[in-house]
Formats: sequence, C-alpha cells, structure tokens
Amino acid sequence: MKKRAVPADRQGFTLLELVVALSLTSLLLLSGIFMLSIYLRTYKRAGGEVENLQITQLILTRMVREIRSADRLIEKLPDKITFKYGDSLLSYDLKDGKVRRKIDGSSAYLTDAGEVKSLSFSYPLPGLVKIKLDKAPTGVFCRNE
Repeated sequence: MKKRAVPADRQGFTLLELVVALSLTSLLLLSGIFMLSIYLRTYKRAGGEVENLQITQLILTRMVREIRSADRLIEKLPDKITFKYGDSLLSYDLKDGKVRRKIDGSSAYLTDAGEVKSLSFSYPLPGLVKIKLDKAPTGVFCRNE
C-alpha cells in the first residue's frame, strides 16, 4: 500500500487532540489552585494560633514576674487577683473578654476582645498562685507571702 504524503499546510493537531490537551491542562490548573487555597487557609489558621500563643505567653510572663515580686497577696478570688506591688495595688482580671491590668485605680487592657477566652486563679498553698489563661496553666510563688 502506498502512503499518502501529508501536504505541509495540513500538519498539526486534530480537534480531538486539542480538546483532550485543554481538558488535561484545565484539570491540572484547577487542582493546583485547590491545593494552593488549602495551603493558604492552613497557613492563616496556624498563624492565628501562634499569635494567640505568643499573646498568652507575654501576659503569663508579666503576671508571674509581678506576682513573684509582690509584697503580699490581698484579694484571692477565682477570677481576680489583687496584690501589693511596691507602693501600688495591682490586680488582674478578665473584663469584657479582655485581660485587664489595674494599678492604683487606672486600668490598661493587655489584649483585644476575643483574644483570650478565660482567666482563672487558684490558691492551693499559702503563697502559691496557679494561673490558667485559656488552656495555658502555670504556677508562681509569691516570695514575700
């Protein structure tokens, strides 16, 4: 059998080949976009969790330092602690979803609303304060108590 020569102007892809190639390319692009969106969502969620953990650590570090150096504990409540710190009265509590640090009647909020869900204190031994900020527990002894 004799082969027919294809004219030079008729070389190329068939319509079926183009449709299959475009379909496969579209499928690959869509799956890549889907994977990228999952990655970005996970990255954003993990970043938020790390930020909340850093805020929790900063607040706990400050509380521990001040309670450890306090002259004496004055008010020991499950949701609030007040102590004498130098010449000042200092207290910590959770108000309106924000951690509040109150010193001699003036308040400062250490967090924004919603960054901290819970703050509690317990006093199992004289001078020992157990603090639970969200899910992060710690304990500190008041040196002078």
